Amino acid sequence: MKSNLYALSNDQDLYILLTFRARNLTHTEKIDIILEVERQLMGTPFEDKYLHLLWSDGMGNGKFTLWSESKAEFVISFEQKISLVNSSQLETFNLPDYLYEMRDKNPHFIVFAEKSYVDGMLKIMYF
Repeated sequence: MKSNLYALSNDQDLYILLTFRARNLTHTEKIDIILEVERQLMGTPFEDKYLHLLWSDGMGNGKFTLWSESKAEFVISFEQKISLVNSSQLETFNLPDYLYEMRDKNPHFIVFAEKSYVDGMLKIMYF
């Protein structure tokens, strides 16, 4: 059974949504994910978007960590999270074959979120 990959998309960027386990990915593993998704998106309307990895901390506070090739990993503010979620559209893609296979071979690659996790991740809670 194939899995899906979820991402937030806006005019210029695509934010690949991952589980909190993404915090344990090495730099090389993050690059592998970016490269495989880029390859998957060739020939689609998304191929020119800049790719980022985005994951929550797994806690109720819903902090997001953002990583991309050009920026150091950092936690975005609650206001930035609201802006990102409200200005983006949720997209669904097939998980690239290589990443699907890597989930069975390397526990670090068990980071691709299911739909229910994504829904909870994107819920904006005001306290």
